Amino acid sequence: MQGQPVDFDGSFTLSWQAEGHEHGFEVERSNDNGQAWNVIATPTGTSLALTDQPNGNLQYRVRGLQEGVIGSYRHTRQQREERGGGPAVKG
Repeated sequence: MQGQPVDFDGSFTLSWQAEGHEHGFEVERSNDNGQAWNVIATPTGTSLALTDQPNGNLQYRVRGLQEGVIGSYRHTRQQREERGGGPAVKG
């Protein structure tokens, strides 16, 4: 799949840039092309190591959290999980 990272062991790291005065972030994952999203982590830093992710076409998004403000989602990554394959291919 052109332009879409493929991972073969279910482990990778998401990273993003902070936009200002965030005190934390909310990371969500979708496995149905963005129809439904589930919060999977609320890290305080700008990266998240993910392990044991399910097979399939996954999307991830991140938004910043500030006191009294919940930011909009600005960072989206698509990831395809295929376990049991060869080396990871980054598109």
